[in-house]
Amino acid sequence: MIELASADAFIKKFEIYGRKVTRIPLTYFSGSKVNLLMSKCGCRWICLPYMSEGVLETQGEEPLNPPFALFESEDGNLCATANVKWEIRDTRAYSNFLYTQKVNFRLPLCGLQTPVLDFFSPNVRRKIKKAENNGLIVKFGGKQYLNHFYKVYSRRMHAIGVPPVSKTYLRKRLICGDYWLFIVYNGKTPIGAASLMRNKEGLMENEFFATDSKSNHFYTSYLLHYSMMQFAHDEHCDYSLGRSTYESSVYYYKMHFKAEQYQLYWSFSYKHKNIRNYKILYRLWKLLPYRFVQWLSPFVYRFIY
Repeated sequence: MIELASADAFIKKFEIYGRKVTRIPLTYFSGSKVNLLMSKCGCRWICLPYMSEGVLETQGEEPLNPPFALFESEDGNLCATANVKWEIRDTRAYSNFLYTQKVNFRLPLCGLQTPVLDFFSPNVRRKIKKAENNGLIVKFGGKQYLNHFYKVYSRRMHAIGVPPVSKTYLRKRLICGDYWLFIVYNGKTPIGAASLMRNKEGLMENEFFATDSKSNHFYTSYLLHYSMMQFAHDEHCDYSLGRSTYESSVYYYKMHFKAEQYQLYWSFSYKHKNIRNYKILYRLWKLLPYRFVQWLSPFVYRFIY
């Protein structure tokens, strides 16, 4: 769980997703109290949609008249004071109904005394150097790179059958700050794109990531991650590569960076079927025309948490 003393600034940025954030009191078995940040999505409350881990506020005042409260029982499970459906995302379990197919990867770069490149295996260093020797250039910044970012990102998402986030969200996120777009260019052509956000002081996370599959022989993805890692290190932050499905191709790829692995537990208050298990939906999405997907994606994305 991401812990913040005060969540005011985080809430302002998160609500760009179009989800109102509500502070829900949580009392641990030990007696300590915090506020969980939760959003109501359809008929259930989630801490937090879209994110790998939830967020809690450690020093905020207990909210007045919350819709419900949560408390930890002796067995470590959570109970609610009202009949509501809830979902908590954390590195520990809170119920007997769990989705455990996701893991997160993090590199402890804050305070690293050696060059970031020395952190990797000789094989990874070789691929990063080869990408640079191939003439690839990485640029990063804000809205001036939005069109190039979206071109690579949206086409890659269509190829794998996933609705992309809208340009409107990205534009608003950039305005709020602590958010950067990274683009890899082969000459003038963008072939890799990623976004980096500061989750809290001392931690940056890669939120979106895409490369042109036709240019993978240039080792674009290695140079792209390395550039964000170097930026995080310069900003005195650890770096999160983001979540991946356990034992997927992306999971094994991220293991190349010698990152620390964290098991994610998405706990539910009820027996739940995850939409991610319906692989046919990915195949059907890929069959839709690209231009139609561009129009439809912002509406669909709101219902993918």
